[in-house]
Amino acid sequence: MEAIDHWYADFKYNWKKFLSKRSNFIELFFCVIYFLFVSFLFKKYLVVYETIPGIQLYDILLEYFKPADVSVYIFVLLYTIIFYNYLYLLAYPRMLVCFFIFYATCLFIRFILLTFINLEPPLMYQEFSDPILSSSTYEGIKITKDLFFSGHMVTAFCSYFAMPNRILKIVFLLGSIALAILLIIQHVHYTIDILGAYVAVFLIYRVYYEKIYKHSKLTYQYSKEITNY
Repeated sequence: MEAIDHWYADFKYNWKKFLSKRSNFIELFFCVIYFLFVSFLFKKYLVVYETIPGIQLYDILLEYFKPADVSVYIFVLLYTIIFYNYLYLLAYPRMLVCFFIFYATCLFIRFILLTFINLEPPLMYQEFSDPILSSSTYEGIKITKDLFFSGHMVTAFCSYFAMPNRILKIVFLLGSIALAILLIIQHVHYTIDILGAYVAVFLIYRVYYEKIYKHSKLTYQYSKEITNY
């Protein structure tokens, strides 16, 4: 209960302070627009992308074992990470804004790379369906070629890099490793898709997001226990 009370106190104080400045409100508005625009553009592109022939890679790791349906574990783990990441960051609007920009930028880079790296699903692809982003999201088309680099791992790695809380950061790292293993077991991604996601997110974090993120932590230095829930 103490942690919840602390989170709620930070939530009220930080949002009141954040929204007291008109410039912050404008920044939040354009951040949301940027995120929604990139997400919409990406989803529309995937529908077209699915019809374009690609190449199938040989993955020595996937050749060692047959696929297994672990989709339930994949999405339980993924959405647990998403839930706790947003729950934590929701109390810190500056960090939340920075995360949206960071995540949307990763999606935009994925959009660009998918244009040049067109892959077919792995040979023993084990079909699975996102319980939230169902086929209806993509105009009834089953998406199987959204491969390089892995969007599932982008979400997990972004949550890991952006998380200021030390305990949750470790949990998210372990969750990301577990998610990578499950995706390999499911045979829905090549090994390079997962490794590429880590490299891409890491580089974007270091080149762009880290500077903004450090600034955001300084913005909330009055909350001394921000990383100690």
